[in-house]
Amino acid sequence: DRKINLTDEILAAVVDIANQYHKPGMHRPDNAITLLDRAMACTLVDTIYNVNKINKNSALPNTTLPSMTVLNERQLKSVAKRLMTGNSSKYSVDFDDLTKKLNRIRNQDHVIKNIIDILKRQELDLFPKVKPYVIMFSGPTGTGKTEIAKILAKELTNTKPITLTMTEYSDKESINRIIGVQKGYEGANSKMELPFDVLRTNPYQIILLDEFEKCHNNVKMLFMNIFDEGELKTNQGVTIDFSKTIIIATTNAGQSTTKQALGFCADNADKLIANLSTSFKKELLNRFLDIIQFNPIDKICYGEIMRDYYEAQVAKIKATKPKIALKSSIDDATIEHLVATTYEEDFGARPAIKTITKYIEDQLL
Repeated sequence: DRKINLTDEILAAVVDIANQYHKPGMHRPDNAITLLDRAMACTLVDTIYNVNKINKNSALPNTTLPSMTVLNERQLKSVAKRLMTGNSSKYSVDFDDLTKKLNRIRNQDHVIKNIIDILKRQELDLFPKVKPYVIMFSGPTGTGKTEIAKILAKELTNTKPITLTMTEYSDKESINRIIGVQKGYEGANSKMELPFDVLRTNPYQIILLDEFEKCHNNVKMLFMNIFDEGELKTNQGVTIDFSKTIIIATTNAGQSTTKQALGFCADNADKLIANLSTSFKKELLNRFLDIIQFNPIDKICYGEIMRDYYEAQVAKIKATKPKIALKSSIDDATIEHLVATTYEEDFGARPAIKTITKYIEDQLL
């Protein structure tokens, strides 16, 4: 029997290195167990290979295989790199495909460019990642903020984002739904799953804080601490790691005065921060690594969105019901009529889907 020396320090290193080289689909603690198992096997094989090599090339009597083999951090990292291959940013990114998917969102080219730039910088993996990457999407309703977050989650993690609808966290007590109830209070022993429990097994997640301005100030301060520390301690004493997450907060705050103040000059950036400061403390806004302003949806863009949605829905319908008599595209005159009768500046693209759905149904009645 051959033994491998595993010290407490090495076992701790296994966990750290497994997390460092983790990629989507490899969950805790399986990633650490798999790494340890593979590293021990590789270490033993290497030891046997080296002993055999010495025996083959030496005129001295045969060297025996040691009964105790030592596993060290260098070997762990070597195995981790081979075992957990893929890009070192831990999010699986096909930039060409992601750009194509994001381009479905109309009139937000600068947003898409910024997002791709952020992800490429993350992929460089030059600095230790101890905090989440925190982004704010600011803009009028119906401009694609939530949809882009969903696309990113699907393309980067192959799952939906962890979504908190922040209107549901508008009172002081709602914070307990995030961190659990304090010991000694009713409900403290509840086994109810908390929204971020999933990070304990798979820390690579997109988190969406939808309509962030509408949550209670205590909840905002809780997230400011997460942005700062990269972790959350629940009332049950469990520490949850956020360092590998991407957190996207969306907001409509301050939009009545910023619709025309777009672009990227310093004055407009200052105006945006000033308007957001009516709903967020400046120290909270300073925790966001990027604040990206979305363009409002004008009538031309609204018509393009309706055309895109019509063609996509008709293609899906014909794929399952090929005998359905629907034109593959919608003519300009119809688009102009639908825009004139349904477009409302304050609602962005939201009425477009309902309008086209009704229009398709009307054609078949």
